[in-house]
Amino acid sequence: MVKPIILKGHDRPVSQVLFNREGDLLFTASKGKSMNCAVWFSESGERIGTFDGHAGAVFSMDITFDSRFLLTGSGDSSTRIWNARTGEELAKFVHNTPVAWVKWALGDKRFLSVTKGVMGKKPEIQLYKVDDPFNIASTEPYMKITGASSITYAYWGPLNENIYASHGDGSLSVYDAETGKLKQTEKPHTKEITGMKFSKDQQYFATSSKDNTVKMFDTNSLECFKTFVAGKPFTDVCISPNRPHLFAVGSQDVGTVTTHAADSAQFRARVLHCVFEKEIGSIQGHFAPVNSITCSPDGTLMVTGGEDGYARINKLDQSYFKDLSDEVLFPMDAPEI
Repeated sequence: MVKPIILKGHDRPVSQVLFNREGDLLFTASKGKSMNCAVWFSESGERIGTFDGHAGAVFSMDITFDSRFLLTGSGDSSTRIWNARTGEELAKFVHNTPVAWVKWALGDKRFLSVTKGVMGKKPEIQLYKVDDPFNIASTEPYMKITGASSITYAYWGPLNENIYASHGDGSLSVYDAETGKLKQTEKPHTKEITGMKFSKDQQYFATSSKDNTVKMFDTNSLECFKTFVAGKPFTDVCISPNRPHLFAVGSQDVGTVTTHAADSAQFRARVLHCVFEKEIGSIQGHFAPVNSITCSPDGTLMVTGGEDGYARINKLDQSYFKDLSDEVLFPMDAPEI
């Protein structure tokens, strides 16, 4: 494995790492009250700039299809839209509670914000319309979807027809994006869902959980068709865009790291084979729990962000593409002619 590029641009734990569609830009968010959102060149690790304005931790980000507008959600109970090219704040949407997750819809004319259920408030998915980020007509949501339990993630489904949400009790919900009506719910995990990512074509998605499992689901039916089990809770997962692999991170709970013996090997990123349901490799580096993991759109970079305040860009080379290929790991005998 090529020596990773280590990014140190935050003074607090990294909460999310995110690529743009082309993969040339990497966005990082942190739990700090300042220096909490930055953008980098993914190839070199050079920092381009920061997005300054949030007064609390930035828990989530999303970038538009054309990389022009960045969406951020923060513990200061606001969602903001930024000009990604200049760093200028274009709009601010105020909520009653901290924002845990944000996501643009297909077409970048709508977005959703997930708010936490604290201070007597129920968790909500709030939907907004944004025709022109430079001229926001309204900062009020046009629809609110209230969750029965805490909402950890929410995604627009194929063609924006549904909204898929994960919850703190281990359940998954599907809501109609036009009416907000609950269409389907399943409870595949026994504990909080800590990560959720869709495949490139949105035909399936993967989740990670504190119940020590990573699962894969069919988008249309919510049928679970793969399960991976480990000895520690998982904190996040991502799907390789060009290999039948998942990358998953997880370790002991953050609150117990300083009171229990911790081996840095447990903070590794695991490589899981989607077909054979096996761990086929791992990538080490962090010396604290890893909060977020993502892959570049071309599958050549894997990035992690951790409690140690670092983001690590791992360039996947021959030791990954060849040594972990199906031909090497699962050779098949040539057919008899």
